[in-house]
Amino acid sequence: MARSQWGFLTEKLEQLFYPQVCSFCDSLITEDDAGPRRYVCRACESDLPFRLNDEIYPGHTPFLLAVSFYYEEPLLLALRQLKFHGRTDFAPALASYLHATYQRLKLSCDVIIPMPLHYKRERQRGYNQAGLLGEALADLVGIPLLEDALLRVKASGRQSERRGREEKLANVQGIFEVGEDGLPALYGRRALLLDDIVTSGATMTEAGLCLQEAGIDVLGMACAAGGLRPD
Repeated sequence: MARSQWGFLTEKLEQLFYPQVCSFCDSLITEDDAGPRRYVCRACESDLPFRLNDEIYPGHTPFLLAVSFYYEEPLLLALRQLKFHGRTDFAPALASYLHATYQRLKLSCDVIIPMPLHYKRERQRGYNQAGLLGEALADLVGIPLLEDALLRVKASGRQSERRGREEKLANVQGIFEVGEDGLPALYGRRALLLDDIVTSGATMTEAGLCLQEAGIDVLGMACAAGGLRPD
């Protein structure tokens, strides 16, 4: 059997025994709805708070920051489920929309670096949600994911408990280091720094500056950012 025929047969068997269901509502996604909407049905997709013509999020980082969604439900529910409740299927679902933003803005990067967690937080959670998003996005873009390029070497208090941008910036000062093992792979390359949510931009700024000080060109990207959809 030719390789293309075998691949087609394998795909059909997967659809038969492992039917695609929507990550948001668990309804079956028909074959006609597959492809770019593989993880989200059309009805749930229509409720998502896309930024579309507002995907550049200015004034929060000293480098370009691209964001796919407004900071609203039901997207926030998906991010909470991904972050705190083990719903890792939301990572490839949301990565497909990050990829669409990447293409619409004609971004060009050589590697993806996920926002790191402190090792204690990651051990407690069992995974890094930004790493899962990065893995799925890297597959779509066709560039490497470098999970050890940036390290979170100090634990910090939760940013949500800090008031004001200055207090948030102070809370994350000096918490990142560039991994020595990852530096050779980053020379002369542009990195896409990826996180799930950006609010004040303090954490993204501190991480990006750490990379820039090591001579790495940085763009930022997140699923959602603060601010509601305009009426």
